[in-house]
Amino acid sequence: MFTQLRVKNFKAWQGEHKVELAPLSLFLGTNSAGKTSLLQMLLLLKQTAESPDRRQHLNLGGQAGNVLHLGSFKDIISGHDSRRDLEFGLEFTVSRGSKRHVKYDVAFCVTPGGVPVTKRLQYGSGARVFFAERGMKGGYHLETWDHEGTEDEKSLPGKRVFEPERSVTFSAAAVASL
Repeated sequence: MFTQLRVKNFKAWQGEHKVELAPLSLFLGTNSAGKTSLLQMLLLLKQTAESPDRRQHLNLGGQAGNVLHLGSFKDIISGHDSRRDLEFGLEFTVSRGSKRHVKYDVAFCVTPGGVPVTKRLQYGSGARVFFAERGMKGGYHLETWDHEGTEDEKSLPGKRVFEPERSVTFSAAAVASL
């Protein structure tokens, strides 16, 4: 079950916002307040995860079978300012009644050619964290660490050149390397 949504610079959601969720959550607000955007965020992530193109970091739609067609990165970024990063986050329990939470965070930026790419990707569950960050030349730095309260206790750092797939997962080679 989703317990929290995080959104930054997506459509009407300028800046960073967290939305806590309960087993029954209602979204109420005026027109153009961003209610539908929260649902579009989830559909966009689902559409990206199910994309047949593993190298497509953000599937904005326009292909057969897509649920959403959101246009370009500039169309979905708050204020239409493509210099901003777009960020999504989810927190969820693994199964009904479970106290084990998984945290997923992803940030996107746009290349000079206008293509959205994953800037950062992070998964965490308990003390275990998996993290990837895009470098200036397009390669990715991957890390995994266990921490007991501080991120300074990182272990197994190292530079690798694996790229996240569909902005929601690490490749099998990256996981094996970590």
